[in-house]
Amino acid sequence: MYAPIVSLVACWIGVTVAKTVFEERSKMLDLSAWKFLIVAGAAGSLLNGIGLSLMQHDGQVGLSILGYMIGDVAGLFASLFILIYIFRFVRVSAP
Repeated sequence: MYAPIVSLVACWIGVTVAKTVFEERSKMLDLSAWKFLIVAGAAGSLLNGIGLSLMQHDGQVGLSILGYMIGDVAGLFASLFILIYIFRFVRVSAP
């Protein structure tokens, strides 16, 4: 019941951490925007894994955190990879 709330808070904290790391440069759409997304996603994934593991698992919390992180970061890279090709297709097909 509380898992979505934990995930939302973890993502918000991850974005806040990434903004601190990149010193508010996240508003600029330049070549380092993908670095911001990866840092924010990794930080959010770590916090999400910690929160959900502590909520749902009694033993082997470290292994559970690692499992959540692998899944979240793999999804992040897959989404970014798909977006690269979508934007490339839009740019090439534009008149």
